[in-house]
Amino acid sequence: MITISEFLISITRYVKILKVTEKEIHIQTRRCLLQITGDELWITYLNNSEIILQGKIVKVDFISYEERI
Repeated sequence: MITISEFLISITRYVKILKVTEKEIHIQTRRCLLQITGDELWITYLNNSEIILQGKIVKVDFISYEERI
């Protein structure tokens, strides 16, 4: 499940963290790749089943695995 607000994103049951910078965070889920773009992005909480990101969120792209082929 993914919950999105202007300054916070919560992702449960993610698979892998692929990229983390101040401007971009990429998260692999079972169904898609999430590309979060913004400013001052950072991970505020992390465990095996949930990740919480904070910062000024500008855009969230959901890229299905079929689109990447």
